[in-house]
Amino acid sequence: MGQKIALDFNSIDVKTTATISQVGDFINPDSRTFKVSVNLPSNGQYKPNMMASAQVVDYESTGVLTLPNRLILQDTKGQNYTYVFVPAANGLGKVERRALTLGVSNNDATEVLGGLKAGEQVIDRGIRSVQTGETVKSVTE
Repeated sequence: MGQKIALDFNSIDVKTTATISQVGDFINPDSRTFKVSVNLPSNGQYKPNMMASAQVVDYESTGVLTLPNRLILQDTKGQNYTYVFVPAANGLGKVERRALTLGVSNNDATEVLGGLKAGEQVIDRGIRSVQTGETVKSVTE
């Protein structure tokens, strides 16, 4: 209770946030869902039994590095890693593999707890075809 929730009432084209006021005690084993109550303002927009998509904000953190999930690779030993661009001269640089310590993840990105520093350039295009020590050119879009 007390957690923020983002609501999207698609039928009336309204997106809003609210706070959870009550959480059900029972999880439906078939659908893996449970009831959640949210107090909404009584402004005439919302009707009983109206459907909304809800996204519970169950974790927030500020000042952390995140990396798109597609840039996190895993070797056969289960070690998570990515490749970074280490600048040299004339826009060229070397590829360096970095082992990653990961935190919380969602559908799009993962928190990076170790292995990267703010401002380092992670290789995006061609990440699956580069090798450590290879000379590459930096391209920013």
